Amino acid sequence: GPEDKLTLHATLTPQKISLDHGALKWSVAKGNISGTLLMEEPESLAIDALLTLNELAHVTDSLPLLKKLQLHGQADLSISQRGRPQDNRPEMTLTLRDAGLHATRFIADLSHINGRVKFTETGMLANDLQVHLGKSPLTVQAQVTDFADPRLLLDAKAKAIHANDLILPSISSRD
Repeated sequence: GPEDKLTLHATLTPQKISLDHGALKWSVAKGNISGTLLMEEPESLAIDALLTLNELAHVTDSLPLLKKLQLHGQADLSISQRGRPQDNRPEMTLTLRDAGLHATRFIADLSHINGRVKFTETGMLANDLQVHLGKSPLTVQAQVTDFADPRLLLDAKAKAIHANDLILPSISSRD
C-alpha cells in the first residue's frame, strides 16, 4: 500500500558490512533487522530480525488458506542467524499474544493463546503454551518433528474442562 516502507541504514567498508538498522512497515506487519559480516570471515555473519504482526486476522487477507481458521490476536517472529546459512540454520521463535483460532466445528474455539513456538531444523516445538478451549484454561505442549511428514504431538493439561467446550449440542448451529 501507499504507507508500506522499507528503510535500511548500513555502513560498508572493504573489511565489513554493517546493517546498523533496517525497518519494515507493511500493511499487516512491522519489523526491524540488524547485522554484520566481516568480508574475510563468512562464518562471522550475524543477523537479528523481529517481525511484529499486530493483528493476525489481517494475515488471512494475504494468505486465504488460513481464512477458515479465523486467526486473531498478535504475534512476533524473531529470527537470529549466526554463521553461514548452509552451516547453521537460523533460530526462529514465534511468540503468540492473546491469539485465537477456530480449529474445528467439533470443539470450542481456541483463544487466549500465549507463549512461544520454537522452529527447529525440521519442525516446531511449543512448551507451556497457555490456551483456552472455550472457557476452559489449558497448558499445552505441542511438537511437529518433521514438516515433511507432519504429525502433531499434543499434550494438554487442565484442572477441569467444561463439558460444553468438548461436546457441542448441535454441529449445524456452529457453521
